Amino acid sequence: MNDTANKVFANTAGQVILRSIDVVIGIASLALITRYLGQSGFGHYTTVYAILQLFVVIIDLGLYLTLLREISSSEETRIPAITNNIFTIRVVSSVALLALAILTISLSPYPAEVKFGTMTLSASFLFATLIATLTALFQKHLQMVKIALLNLVNKLLFFAATIIIVSQGLGLQAIFIGASLASVLSFALLWYLLRTIPTPVRLAFAYDPVYWKRVLSISWPLAVTTALNLIYFKADTIILSLYHAPEAVGIYGASYRVLEIIASFPHMFMGLILPLLTAAWVAHDDRTLHAIWRKAFAFFAFISFPMIVGALVVGRPLMRMIVGDDFSISGDLLKILVVATAAIFFGTLYTYMVLVIDRQRDMIRYFLITAALALVGYFLFIPSFSFWGAAWVTVASEILIVIGAWTVIKQSFTPHIPWAICGKLASASAFMGIVTWLLLPFVPLLPLIVLAAAIYFITTLLIRAITITELRTLILPRRNGTD
Repeated sequence: MNDTANKVFANTAGQVILRSIDVVIGIASLALITRYLGQSGFGHYTTVYAILQLFVVIIDLGLYLTLLREISSSEETRIPAITNNIFTIRVVSSVALLALAILTISLSPYPAEVKFGTMTLSASFLFATLIATLTALFQKHLQMVKIALLNLVNKLLFFAATIIIVSQGLGLQAIFIGASLASVLSFALLWYLLRTIPTPVRLAFAYDPVYWKRVLSISWPLAVTTALNLIYFKADTIILSLYHAPEAVGIYGASYRVLEIIASFPHMFMGLILPLLTAAWVAHDDRTLHAIWRKAFAFFAFISFPMIVGALVVGRPLMRMIVGDDFSISGDLLKILVVATAAIFFGTLYTYMVLVIDRQRDMIRYFLITAALALVGYFLFIPSFSFWGAAWVTVASEILIVIGAWTVIKQSFTPHIPWAICGKLASASAFMGIVTWLLLPFVPLLPLIVLAAAIYFITTLLIRAITITELRTLILPRRNGTD
C-alpha cells in the first residue's frame, strides 16, 4: 500500500470515527432542543435555520470546489495568494447576503422570534461558510481528519452551550447566540490549523480583480447548481412556515434534522475518493474508474438499504426516543424522508461524477427543472397536505436529481451498477427488518438497533453479499482498479 493510499485510509478511518461521535452529539443536542422548545419553539428554530441556509446557498458560488481545483493545479508558492483572494470573495459575498437576509426578514410578517433569530444566528452561518470554503486546503493535503476534529469541537461547544441554556431556561435566542459563539471559536481554531498544513497560510484580505473575474467565471456553474439544489432542499420548510403553524414546521423539522445529520456523510466520503476518480478519468484508466465507481455505489447501497428498512420498522419509537413524545408523528415522516436521504446518497455519487467528467454546465438544466417542479409541488401540496405534501415532494425532487445526473454522466461514462451485490444487500436488509419487527415488542430500542445492525452485517457475510476484504476496499478503492 503506497503512501497516498495510507493517507487516504487514515483520513477515511479518522473521519468515520470522528463523524460517528459528531452524529451522536448532534442527535443529543437535537434531543435537548426539541424537548426544551416544544413543537412551536422548534418550529421557529427550524424556520430561522431554513431561511439563513437559503440565503447562504445563493452566495455559495461553488468556492470550496473552485479553491480545491485552483490550489491542486497551481504552484505551492501561489497557494497563499489564491486562498486569500477566494477567502475575501467569500467574506464579501456572505456578509452582503446575510445582511440582505436580516433586512428581508425584518420587513416580513414572520413573528419576532424568527426576526430576532435571523440576526442572532447569522454570525454562525457567516463563520460556518468561511470554514467550509477553507476546508479545501486540508482536502488537498489529505488532512481532513483535522476538519473532522474541528467539526467535533464545534458540536461539543454548541452541546455544552445548549446544556447551560436549557438548564437556566434562557430561551430560543440564547440557543442561536450559543451556536454563533461556537462557530466563532471554531473559526479561530481553523485560523491556527491553517498554519500547520504543508503549505501554511496566513489569512488576510486580498483583492486581485483579474483573478476574481477568473474565479467567478470558473465557479458560476457550481454556484448555480448548488443554489438550485438547496433552493428546493430548503424551500419546503419556508413554504410550510408560510401556510401552517410553527407546530407543523417543528414536527417536520425534527425528522428532517435527523436525516440532515446523516446526509452529510456521502459528501465526506465522495470528497475522499474524488481525487482518485479524477486521476483515473484524466489518465483514461477506464478499468480503475469503473472499479472505484462500482465500489462507491456498493458502499452507498450497503449503508442506505438497511437505513430505509430500519426507519420503516422503528421510525416512530426512534423519533420518540430522540426528540420526545410531542414529536412522535415525526417518526412517520421519517419513514418517507429516509427515501429522500437514500436518494441523496446516490445523487451525491452521480453529481460528483458529473464534476469529474467536467459536465457541470450540462447538469444545470436538470437542477433548474427539479427546482421549478419542486417549488410548484410545494405550493400545490403543502397548503392542503401540510408536512406530508412537503415530504413526498422532497422524495420526488431527490429522485429527479439522480435521474438528471445519470443522464449527464452516461453521455461520457457508462456506469455499471453492481446488481448482484445490490440484490444480496436488499435481501440482507429485508431479513434484518423482519427480525427487528418481530423483536420490537420485546426488546428495548437501543439494544434492538445494535442487534439489528449485527444481524445485517453477519447476514451480508453469510450470503456473500460482501466480504471483509471487499468492505475494506469499498472504503479504500485500490489504484490498480482491481475489484
